[in-house]
Amino acid sequence: MHQLVLDSHRVIHQHLDLLHQQLSNHCEECDTSGIDSSGLEKRLAEWREDDEGSARMVLQQLHLIYRMLPELHMLASKFAVKVDSQSD
Repeated sequence: MHQLVLDSHRVIHQHLDLLHQQLSNHCEECDTSGIDSSGLEKRLAEWREDDEGSARMVLQQLHLIYRMLPELHMLASKFAVKVDSQSD
């Protein structure tokens, strides 16, 4: 379980760094292929009902955050398009 939390933190942090770059540089596209998530969503989705309450809650929250990352990248792209069109 600790390794799963560490892996999740690493991947989420990489995505957040990429989002920061995407927003700072007004990038319409972002390449997430360099982020190795190797089945992380599946592993996060497999939390068990018998997991300790706090551990289960952490895994559920990490899973939710992970699932939101593609939407955040898409939103950042839309912001970049909006900023570019306003600066023209």
